[in-house]
Amino acid sequence: MSQICEEFPGTLPTRALWELEHDPDCLVLTIIRLRAYARTKAQIEAAKTSDEMPTGPMADLVTDIMTDLTRARVERAIAARLAAGEES
Repeated sequence: MSQICEEFPGTLPTRALWELEHDPDCLVLTIIRLRAYARTKAQIEAAKTSDEMPTGPMADLVTDIMTDLTRARVERAIAARLAAGEES
């Protein structure tokens, strides 16, 4: 409940508890996770040295996703070049 109140200023603990008890999709927790992801991604992108890089499970998740996206872009670029070469 504390984290909900911190993430959503002005939220009373009773309202935070109500959200947890009445939202089967846990939307509030999803929003908190997405905000944490966005903050961590911004910290990673802003880091100029390895000492400035955040650590922990969320940083690992962000790094893994960024790596997967980069790998997919490279694979698409290679496939496009190969396809263009085959057409020539």
